[in-house]
Amino acid sequence: MSLCLPDRALLVKLFYQNDNSAIVALRKFQTLKELRKGPLTAKNLRLKVTKFEETGSLNVRSGRGKKPVSAEAIEKVTLQVEEDKSSNVLASTSVRRVAEALDLPRETV
Repeated sequence: MSLCLPDRALLVKLFYQNDNSAIVALRKFQTLKELRKGPLTAKNLRLKVTKFEETGSLNVRSGRGKKPVSAEAIEKVTLQVEEDKSSNVLASTSVRRVAEALDLPRETV
C-alpha cells in the first residue's frame, strides 16, 4: 500500500508524539484511518523516520529508472525484425530470437 504525503506526515507526527514508539504510532494511525492492518511495519516506519531526519523530506525518491536505448540499437532491432518477417513463413519473430541475433540483452529489444 502506497502512502500519500499527508499520511506519511501523520505517521511521522504520531511517531514523535508517542515517545518515538513505532508500534504505538502505527496502532493510532490504524485507529484514525479505520484500517485493520497497518500500511507498513514498525521497522519500515523507523526507517522512514530516519530518512526524514536525514533529508528533512517525506517525498519518495525516484528509482534508478531505465537506461536510454540508443538510436543505433533501435535501428538494428527494426532491421532484424523486418529481416525475420521476410524470411519466416508465419511472419513472426520473438524478442529472444532478435536479441540473440544482435547480441543485445532482451531488455533492450
